[in-house]
Amino acid sequence: MIRYIVKRLLSAIPVLLMVSILAFIVMQFVPGDSASVLAGQDATPEEVDFVREQLGLDQPWPIRLQSWLLGLPRGDLGYSYTLKRPVSDAIWERLPVTFSLAGLSILFASVFGILLGIVSAIYHRTWIDTAAMAGSLVGVAVPNFWFGLVAILIFSVNLKWLPASGYVSPADSISGWLASMALPAITLGTSSMGLISRFTRSVMLEQLGQDYVRTASAKGLPLFKVVGKHALKNAMIPIVTVIGVIFSLTMAGAIIVESVFSLNGIGRLMLNAIMQRDYQLLQGGLVFVAFSFVFYNLLVDITYAVLDPRVRYV
Repeated sequence: MIRYIVKRLLSAIPVLLMVSILAFIVMQFVPGDSASVLAGQDATPEEVDFVREQLGLDQPWPIRLQSWLLGLPRGDLGYSYTLKRPVSDAIWERLPVTFSLAGLSILFASVFGILLGIVSAIYHRTWIDTAAMAGSLVGVAVPNFWFGLVAILIFSVNLKWLPASGYVSPADSISGWLASMALPAITLGTSSMGLISRFTRSVMLEQLGQDYVRTASAKGLPLFKVVGKHALKNAMIPIVTVIGVIFSLTMAGAIIVESVFSLNGIGRLMLNAIMQRDYQLLQGGLVFVAFSFVFYNLLVDITYAVLDPRVRYV
């Protein structure tokens, strides 16, 4: 297993390098001048040139690219001149919020999506199957921001069960943390739950039609053992693959959900960077999100190896 993990880590290095270079190149073609924004509307050309020199934007792009790449191994993602602090510090400060949102939403989507898919497959072509798939279709079709606003109106304004905004650290209160993240996580995870449930249903229907499942049923094994111990185990690898793909959608959707629920996470930080033309902050945020994707894909690969040991020798 250790050899397999090391192999996956080494294969991720070229990906991270290409993403870092691409993020730098994209920022060079973004319209607007951050030096002009920071200098102010009434700044003279000399003042704008001075700010540009302070930012290092007067240097040729190969030199700036070299400096950018050499700083990455040290965790240097640049300096945000709008926040007056290193980009890495700003990201780490907001990391618990975004990871709480993404983690709880994926947990919600995976648990309930897989359960819905299994139930739909077991009760194929019945009203239960129809109702479950109709619900999953609604979850996929409804936009996150609309679902979030409706959830705030019902559960925060009318029923007063959950807070409409804000974040409570789990170090301060576990119950407060769960309460503050419940609506955002469900809002973000609803569409993902619909996708996972529909895919799980398709994969489970294929597995339930296999000979080994019919043999297990013929031996008199209970339904939950046939489904949980045999069919679901063989269906988990493609399901885990879909969950890994959905994670990227979750990180993208976090920008909208964090704005709706006033959460100071990485998504909202990057949105502010776009509005303020803080390209150093945006560039560092893009690389950090890409690193997160690579890390999560590594976890997916390790999960493959746990579910099916033959994967380790591929």
